[in-house]
Amino acid sequence: MEVTVNLIYADHVDPRTVTAKHLVIAIGGAGDAGGAVDGLSRELAGEAGRPIGSFPTDEVANYLRNRPRITMTDGWLADYRPPTLTLHEGRDAEGDRFLVLSGPEPGLNWEKLADSVVSLVDRFMVEQVTVVMAVPMGVPHTRAITATLFASDQTMLPDHPELPWDVSMPASFPVMLGLRLEEAQVPVAGVALHVPHYLAEQDYPAAAMAGVDWVARLTNLKVSPTAELTEKDAAFAMMINQALQQNPPFAAMVGKLEAAYDEPGQPQLGVAAGQAGVPSAEEIGAEAEQFLRDLNQGEGTD
Repeated sequence: MEVTVNLIYADHVDPRTVTAKHLVIAIGGAGDAGGAVDGLSRELAGEAGRPIGSFPTDEVANYLRNRPRITMTDGWLADYRPPTLTLHEGRDAEGDRFLVLSGPEPGLNWEKLADSVVSLVDRFMVEQVTVVMAVPMGVPHTRAITATLFASDQTMLPDHPELPWDVSMPASFPVMLGLRLEEAQVPVAGVALHVPHYLAEQDYPAAAMAGVDWVARLTNLKVSPTAELTEKDAAFAMMINQALQQNPPFAAMVGKLEAAYDEPGQPQLGVAAGQAGVPSAEEIGAEAEQFLRDLNQGEGTD
């Protein structure tokens, strides 16, 4: 039997009523350092949003790579939660509709899923797709979050020159989807947020906030971080600064990252670990282990 990967609409949704100019691709996985993409999707598909539908989990999920969670309560199993790739509809501050595709990165049937998304973009009259990712970089948390932008048409990027180099890298589903959409003549813009290496495994609220800001810039949607996310960012910043004070070697490492960041040209394009005097990933990791222990201990204190 041939595998099909079609959106399963929620019971309350009439597909004929769904239209939106913008679709935001906020899919986690390898491209979600600092939980930025997951945090962004929660912001955009929050209280004002509604689920439109989801894709069949068994046709797209790789359970061995992304194991679902299950809870044991009072000696028995309950609350099994499989990974779900969901399409939400949201509204910005002016009431304009937009769509958000979010969830874990699919492990199977990429091409069939991409074909389905391309069809939905046409059906819902989407005019632009925006892809958001987050990658670990040799940047300090004490500076503004940098990003790499890309687009099928460079004029879609605000005040950002075309990158002067070619890069070959392992593909992720969001970027492969962007390519298939461009082949279908759908305008696509994307942003890869640069998250400090040492915070890549933490939920980093500042990165999610930067993601919301970039979506607003690339789409002109009137979206902004919620008060809850802003409060989380302030609390996390206080906690991480306290942890740094308790770890002078790591504070020195962050100082090196700051010096590299402040070099002319670096804030725009970011800088990779081990480049231009930046500590290598191994050097960062050696100090990061103790830093993260300090950070996690801080989370457990009042």
